[in-house]
Amino acid sequence: MKWLLQLVLTLSVTFCFTTAQNPEAAGRASSWIGGAEHEGALRALKWLEEAQDLGDGGGGWGSDAPRALLALQLSNCSWIPNAGMKAELAATKLELQIALLLWRHHEPPISPGRLAQYTLALGAMCKDPRDFHGHDLISLLLRHEPESDFEFAFVTLAVCNSGSHARKRHIRRLLDVTGDTDKHSADTLAMVVLALRCVAQEHRHRDLLRFVAPPALALAALQQADGSFGNLHTTALAMQALEGAGAIAWDRGAAMNLVLSSQAPDGSFGDTFTTTEVVLALQSRGLAQVSQCKCNKPRLPPSDTELGNFTFS
Repeated sequence: MKWLLQLVLTLSVTFCFTTAQNPEAAGRASSWIGGAEHEGALRALKWLEEAQDLGDGGGGWGSDAPRALLALQLSNCSWIPNAGMKAELAATKLELQIALLLWRHHEPPISPGRLAQYTLALGAMCKDPRDFHGHDLISLLLRHEPESDFEFAFVTLAVCNSGSHARKRHIRRLLDVTGDTDKHSADTLAMVVLALRCVAQEHRHRDLLRFVAPPALALAALQQADGSFGNLHTTALAMQALEGAGAIAWDRGAAMNLVLSSQAPDGSFGDTFTTTEVVLALQSRGLAQVSQCKCNKPRLPPSDTELGNFTFS
């Protein structure tokens, strides 16, 4: 309890201080894929920044605050310090929200998927989710295995992006999906591709890369004539997955045209949730590149219990 009181006091002081400020947002210097995506991403990011001011007390992002912070921070890993006090306020509010959720142990626990979203946002903000004011959020994630394959793959991706190592049973479950792709939706296939790529690239499991092809091929086969993979959210997620999946045949141009044609005049894609998902597909860093924000974050060596004599077949 003492840790919570200290944290709330610290964050509340920061909150009060930043609320009194009214800075202008700074410009960003990001790395973009290029072309029309550049303009579309800039407009969407501008809308996200302005959406923070909607509602009472700057609560325009609502429950999508971790998604918005993730998208904005991945557009430029220095977005929070460069954008001024308003961005610092948003980051502080997010930390306070997480602290309060950890404290409310008598209420229904936070879902693994929601906790994974928080850890991804913290990682992009250069905060180590393995040591959130003395609490290891990644250990909490590893303790509860979601029933749905989509949420499970998302949790595995969050664990991997934190610098921690997926356990053997987690990798085996991902491989189970790759061996039975016909039973899974486009969303699940896309998230499994992202999770497998992260585990393979981040933790020297290069032999896992060959398992990326089956779900990626199955996902590409789900692309429709108009370029979509379903709704806008699913299409954006599929684009992220296929972008770095290797030599997989899919119509990137048609998907991009469909996404950009869905952008509203104000720069949004309808709401905060969908806008953040699309932005991650338009810019050079998405869900698979959270760890690319250089925060001098130490990576943990694999333990014997995590790797052991595990072989992939």
